[in-house]
Amino acid sequence: MKIYNCCSLCTKESKNNGDDLIWLDSMQMCEDCYEEYQESDYNKQIMLVNAIKKYRRIIAELLEEN
Repeated sequence: MKIYNCCSLCTKESKNNGDDLIWLDSMQMCEDCYEEYQESDYNKQIMLVNAIKKYRRIIAELLEEN
């Protein structure tokens, strides 16, 4: 799995080499995550927590492969 040129929150890979991602708060986001992120302060907090959990799982999977 690639973790670059993808949404920082949902890790969905960009189809246009990252050109279709929206930069905000030092993150690159797909349009769906951007809209949800902007809805409320609660969404901003919980989406960041969920992204951290997702990246921890990705790292654990990568460590198991090696």
